[in-house]
Amino acid sequence: MSTFWGFYGIVDEANKDTEVEVVTERHGKVVYYTKTQTKYIGKITNPKKGWEKLGTMYSFGAFLSDFVWSILGWFALYVLLSQYRCIELVNLNIFLGIVAIVGITGYGFKIPEKMKVG
Repeated sequence: MSTFWGFYGIVDEANKDTEVEVVTERHGKVVYYTKTQTKYIGKITNPKKGWEKLGTMYSFGAFLSDFVWSILGWFALYVLLSQYRCIELVNLNIFLGIVAIVGITGYGFKIPEKMKVG
C-alpha cells in the first residue's frame, strides 16, 4: 500500500505542474495579469511518464515523501495496537490513531501544504 502511495505522489506532482495566468483587465492590446494560479490538469496517469516529466531527483522526492508518510501511518497503527489498553496514554493513543488514519489513507502528503502560511 505504501508503494502505491509513492507512485501516486509522482503522478500527482507531475499533474499539478501547470500554471495558468489569470487575466483581469484587457484594454485593446494591453493585458493586465494580476495573479498566477496552479491548475491540476490530470493528463498523466502513468508513473513512468510522470518520472520522465519531473526528472529523477524531483520524482524520487515525491515518491519518498508519500511512501514515508504511509509507512509512518502503518507504524503508528502498530504502536497503537500494541498499547491501546494503557489508560494513562489516552492522549498519545488519540494522536497515534489520527496519524495512522492520515498516513494509511494517503493524505499525509497534504499536511505540509496545509501548514504553509500565506
